[in-house]
This record gives sequence, C-alpha cells and structure tokens, in this order.
Amino acid sequence: MEFDFKEVSGNSLGELFSVNTWNCAILKVVMIFEHGGKIDIHGEEIEFKPYSLVFIPKDIQLRAVAGEPRPFFLLYFSESFFDRMVMDFQPLQQSHIFSGENLFYRTVIIPEKYSGYNEFMAFHMELAKQHSNELIYKEFGLTLIKQVLLTGNIYLDDFVVVERKGRMEEIELSNKFRCLISKHVHQEKKIPFYTEQLGVSQRKLTSVTKKVFGKTPKELISIGMLKISKHLLVNSTKSIKEIARELQFEDENNFSACFSKLCGESPKTYRKRWSKEVQ
Repeated sequence: MEFDFKEVSGNSLGELFSVNTWNCAILKVVMIFEHGGKIDIHGEEIEFKPYSLVFIPKDIQLRAVAGEPRPFFLLYFSESFFDRMVMDFQPLQQSHIFSGENLFYRTVIIPEKYSGYNEFMAFHMELAKQHSNELIYKEFGLTLIKQVLLTGNIYLDDFVVVERKGRMEEIELSNKFRCLISKHVHQEKKIPFYTEQLGVSQRKLTSVTKKVFGKTPKELISIGMLKISKHLLVNSTKSIKEIARELQFEDENNFSACFSKLCGESPKTYRKRWSKEVQ
C-alpha cells in the first residue's frame, strides 16, 4: 500500500486497521466533518471539533470507538510515499507536519469561512479513486494529497500540538515560547532573551522545540518575524523602510535580505504581488 483514502466511521475503523504493525507504519491524515467525531488515538478516546485536520505520524495507532456513528475521511500513506512526494514537489521540502520524534500528533481547525474544505476534498478524492485507472484522475488524486499537506503547512503556526507519552511539560514550554515570540518578536529576535524569560538553557529549549514542532528556536523566531512582516506589508500603508525600523532591523536593506531569504522574494515583490491578487 502506497496511499489510499476513504470515508470511515469508528465502527469500520477497526476493520481497516486490524493489523497493528501496519497501523503503526503509516502516516495518517484525519479530516473531520461538520458534526465532529470521536477517535481512539493510541488508547485515548479523543473528541475532535468540526472541520479539524489531524496529522498523525507513524507509531501512533488509530482504533475504533465502539458505537461512534459519525463518519470522517481518512487519508493514509507510507512514509516512503511521503518522502518521494516531498522530493518531487519543492514546496513540501520544508514540511514539518509529521516531524519531531513521533511523540505527538497535530490538529488544526479549518477557518469557519472555509468550513466546506474537508467535504470538498473528500468528495474529489473519492472521485479520483473511482477512476484511478485513468491517468488524469490518478494525477488528480496525487494533486489533492499535495494540497492537503500544503494546507497543513500553511496553518502550521496554528497547530494544536497534542502529547502522546505524558510530555505535557515539553508542550507547555513550547507553547509558552511560541506565545513569547508572538508578543516580543517585533523587538527581540535573539534566543537568549527567550531562554531568560522561560528560565531554561538554549540547549533545553532547542531539544524541546525540535521534539514538539520539528524546528529549532531560531527557525520559530524567523517564522514569527516573517508572519508579522507579511501582515504589515499587506495590511498597512507603511513604507518598507518604516516596517524595517518597526521590526528593529538596522536598515531597509538588512530587512529585505532577511525577508527574501525566508520568503523567497523581496518585500517589495511580495507586497506588489499581493496587491494584484486582491484587486
């Protein structure tokens, strides 16, 4: 099995994943519909909110919840399939949705105005599966999988990270760090500021964020800075020089170089492109 997708309920999940070793060897994406759903994840019954996307790494098992009638859509694939897809598709090469030490699964809630997303994707994946002997539908199915994975990466900053093995201390530390970034990244981009606020060593913080988020503290700070930079470029009339000053960069050139490295295009190009798209 390279990949597959199907609509299931708690009652049918047990039949699908009857072989536990196979269950643990695959990556799984659960797409929850409008009524929510309950799934057993590694021995704990979890109630998921409507329109959730749940990214589950290997080594974490899904099991049936007896009597659970609400259906959900399940996309599952081998790690080798995912690795090949990442190699062949450049935007996924920095993917971190299945990263870490397989201690955690990650959940994101699709924004309410896009609440039909899961149903839309599920319908078209089933359509692709029904005609999988035709090349165009096979490629369509692969494109849909990529789209789901890209959606996960787009909302990566908003993931709810859930522990598997009693690692609440690590999760709390990571979430506190992320909150501090949101609050202070305008002025503070150096790791020592955050380790002092958290009362931990840089080595400790790095170990924890790599486990939970699959990223180093420096990478998370850069993501926070980029997020604010994009917001200011799109939602304000401030010049790039003013934005650079607000974000405590030495000058406009230094800010532009940093933004370009992280985003792949200059602040000027990003603002111009976004302005065209919203017109």
